[in-house]
Amino acid sequence: MKALYSPHTGIVDFTVVTQSYVKNFERRGGVVKLGFEVAAFSESSDKPDFPVTITDKKAVGCLYCHLWQLIGYH
Repeated sequence: MKALYSPHTGIVDFTVVTQSYVKNFERRGGVVKLGFEVAAFSESSDKPDFPVTITDKKAVGCLYCHLWQLIGYH
């Protein structure tokens, strides 16, 4: 059996990393939307505090000041 020796890399549990990001994000007032399949991004020039509108495939629009993205591939 052979192995690759790489002392400057490691194995990451991305579930734990993502959970940590979510906790920090929510602690700062962020809202996590699961199952929100994005259909469109647009500028919200009439709402300066929330300059981005994201619409999902069900035509539900959400206004955002800051965006944070984690994509999961299934």
